[in-house]
Amino acid sequence: MARHQNATPDAPLPLAGPRWVGDSRFLVWQVVLKDFRIRYRNMSLGIFWSVLNPMVMIVLLTFIFTQVFVSKTPNYPMVILTGLIPFNFFTLAWASSTTSLIDNASLFKYIPIRSEIIPIAVVFANVLHLLVQLALLVVIGLFYGVYPSWYWLWL
Repeated sequence: MARHQNATPDAPLPLAGPRWVGDSRFLVWQVVLKDFRIRYRNMSLGIFWSVLNPMVMIVLLTFIFTQVFVSKTPNYPMVILTGLIPFNFFTLAWASSTTSLIDNASLFKYIPIRSEIIPIAVVFANVLHLLVQLALLVVIGLFYGVYPSWYWLWL
């Protein structure tokens, strides 16, 4: 095994350097865009599905918990949505990031990159999905007369 050119004779050998010394922000951004495009490419509704899915769940759960099991909670659709949005984010982020290394195996064949970049990029792609749903929360909040405040940052 050859020593590093700048290593002194008494210095230990480097165990392993970074596999890719380029700018990983570019790669993360490209993977985020790829995941975002793939998610909505095969859907006929496109990004509208990110809004429609929580809306259907709100209508269904509001009907069940206000008509079948009577609940007197004011602004019940807001309560449902504030729980549904983080749940959807963590569910999608966990499910897609755990399989992301297998789904992007072709990247590892052609580019020597650090393996933790891909799951991080997939979670960032789910953050874009989260932002779309948070915009829905703001719109529904304005409809019910609940205006955004500093307490919303805890969501």
